[in-house]
Amino acid sequence: MFFGVFLAIGFMLGTSAAQSKGQVAEVSPPVSMPAPATSTAAPNGQHNLLVIGIDNLQAESPRLESIWMILYIPPTPQFTLIPIYPSPYAGGEELQKYLESTFALGKELKPDPAFLVAVQSVNIWWNNYIILDETAMANVVNTASSENAMNNPDFGSSTIANLPLAWEEPETAVLAQAELLNGLCHDFARTNSAQKLSISSEIFSNHVNSDLSAAQLTTMLQNMTSIRSEPFRCQFPTINDVLKTLSSP
Repeated sequence: MFFGVFLAIGFMLGTSAAQSKGQVAEVSPPVSMPAPATSTAAPNGQHNLLVIGIDNLQAESPRLESIWMILYIPPTPQFTLIPIYPSPYAGGEELQKYLESTFALGKELKPDPAFLVAVQSVNIWWNNYIILDETAMANVVNTASSENAMNNPDFGSSTIANLPLAWEEPETAVLAQAELLNGLCHDFARTNSAQKLSISSEIFSNHVNSDLSAAQLTTMLQNMTSIRSEPFRCQFPTINDVLKTLSSP
């Protein structure tokens, strides 16, 4: 199951032939450094954004809480979200331990190269990355669910705080994350609140890190979610059946 899922992920992410070996890397410290993120879009315009969730960007040793890949091919109003960590797949325990053991932030709070190698071991590529801590994620939740946030200013932070811990309940955690992300997609589509997404200097400086500037990141997100003939939507191809079960009455 684990083997087949990540072959499918590699295919969906457009992994180059040179990288696609049809295998998941063994859990051992690699000696090679990660290739730089793609600086230009793919021929079809596909943009892959690596989203890394942590507890606190300002902590001495931040803890990894999630890794998601978001795929977007313009101008279709659709985002494909694929969980990398925690792993919901049978046999994914070794990859999970590999990612946990290599995760660290180095100079300027950038991901440690060994960690990026670990992420690349599942044959994926990305144009850009963004690291969000719990405060930043709470800000996103409040923006998407502005009605709830108006009635309860702590709505976003309590929503994030109530998520299961990835290292204690990986399967429950990734499904809870997926359910939250699916709900955010519905809220953004319903209210067009994605167009209100902006990153304040305080949030960006203390709770977000990316290879893009705050202005570049805001512009990219707003362009990706701009008004079209139909609202944007999200799909979760690797765990879609589970999500359908969670959302059914």
